[in-house]
Amino acid sequence: MKEIWRTIVGYEGFYEVSSLGKVRSLKRSIEQKGDVKHIRAMEGRVLKHNLDRNGYHKVVLSKNGKTKTFKIHRLVAKAFILNTDNLPQVNHIDEDKTNNCVSNLEWCTAKQNINYGTRIKRQRVARGKKVEGIDSKGNIVFKFGTIREAAKYGFSHQCISACARGRNKKHKGLTWKYC
Repeated sequence: MKEIWRTIVGYEGFYEVSSLGKVRSLKRSIEQKGDVKHIRAMEGRVLKHNLDRNGYHKVVLSKNGKTKTFKIHRLVAKAFILNTDNLPQVNHIDEDKTNNCVSNLEWCTAKQNINYGTRIKRQRVARGKKVEGIDSKGNIVFKFGTIREAAKYGFSHQCISACARGRNKKHKGLTWKYC
């Protein structure tokens, strides 16, 4: 697929986004403030990106001394995909949050996004897994047939799942693991 670059709305002359999910700054002159004002030439470059806490690529854009963080998949969708129905969310068709190619994105409703693909199936599998709550000495304190069962005893199924997947370290003083 050929890479196409388009201006990011609101950042005209500053940044562009590509059809392959890259963001670049444009060559421009910047006035530097201080005791003596002078203008410095800034070369354009492809920007580095980071993952947010949900696994989406994000990038920080700056204009007139103000910075703002954007999710790259939304920048790509806004630049390349017509949204005539004014849909609020962008879906990754292959369910890979890091694949921000325009061919992998589509506008959708929140309900469509939640129910898309294998998400529900993956959640059912996770809910059906046995879990163990382990104390700081390595002793198994709790053992449950499912995360949902653990929730009946006052534990959060979201927190247990996050611990078991390695996103959080502990929940209520315990380390949680899938059996």
